Amino acid sequence: MMASNVLKVRSSVKGVGRASAFVQTFCRENAVPDNIASQLCVVLDEILPGISKITTSPRIHLEIIKHAQSLEFLISQEGAKYDISNQQAIHWPIGAEDSRISDLSLQIVHRFMNKIECYQAAGLNTTRLIKNLE
Repeated sequence: MMASNVLKVRSSVKGVGRASAFVQTFCRENAVPDNIASQLCVVLDEILPGISKITTSPRIHLEIIKHAQSLEFLISQEGAKYDISNQQAIHWPIGAEDSRISDLSLQIVHRFMNKIECYQAAGLNTTRLIKNLE
């Protein structure tokens, strides 16, 4: 059985701060272990503020999906293309130096998540994060 939920937040540091409560509630309602829920909150706390600074969209769309063996996050917003999927070859949009996600934050994200993908279609950037439940 697959469960999902969507949150749209303002693309501001204060707005993206709502993501942790969203994740905690979803995990509690879907019997996700506390240690995994905590890791997911840390990951979002590390990357969402940076994404909010490089987006041109007023809102960031966050979707969480629970599959049988994994959790999937889809973070979507409009703006310049970026790619954080390969920690050794990060691609940032021009002019994003001051607002990009720190190297330490990226290490945390790559340590806690099992798979990271970034893609862009029709001006919409999507970061896909997968966390195995085993």
